[in-house]
Amino acid sequence: MIGNDNVECTDYLEDNFFAWMFWKYDRNNRQINSDIGLPAMNAFSGTIQRDDLQDMIIGRSPNITDLSVLKMHIARQFPLRSVGMELTERGNKVYFKVDVHNQIVVDTRKSKMVSDGITDTVLVELKEYPLIVYIYSYIIPLLNGLYESEEPDFTEQLNSYSKDLAKEIILDLIGATGIDIQEFDKLAMT
Repeated sequence: MIGNDNVECTDYLEDNFFAWMFWKYDRNNRQINSDIGLPAMNAFSGTIQRDDLQDMIIGRSPNITDLSVLKMHIARQFPLRSVGMELTERGNKVYFKVDVHNQIVVDTRKSKMVSDGITDTVLVELKEYPLIVYIYSYIIPLLNGLYESEEPDFTEQLNSYSKDLAKEIILDLIGATGIDIQEFDKLAMT
């Protein structure tokens, strides 16, 4: 039934959808909104060119939001193609990865569904399908709808946010390498 007229689904996700999620995570205290939390983002893939899958960059970490390579990718406004995350909503905690084509991979061992205030005790093998339906037919359309409603504001703020990320990366590199700020200024002039 998923993908038919009976269940709403999103055919694809916009190029800036994952950058928007990172922006919400970073600027909104790990929250998408008051009902949806984003405690962690743990995997990503992106491309340097819009549609060139040969120029892929892939990262995995307990929290990719600490990786300078992800911040640089977003600062350059290169598209992210997929993101893995932990997401909370109304007591549910789901771990999944989604790509721009709306394909998902769910970690059923870590995910927990709540039903009528009582934790679902269905065996791992049996809870896979409700999780997939919940994520595919409810969570992704919900997130996509939130993105679409905030897209004009996000698009307007993306350039200044990209500059903030670039400054953060530069300061991090200066601190990590011990380059004197005046030496960096000289490098920037050449």
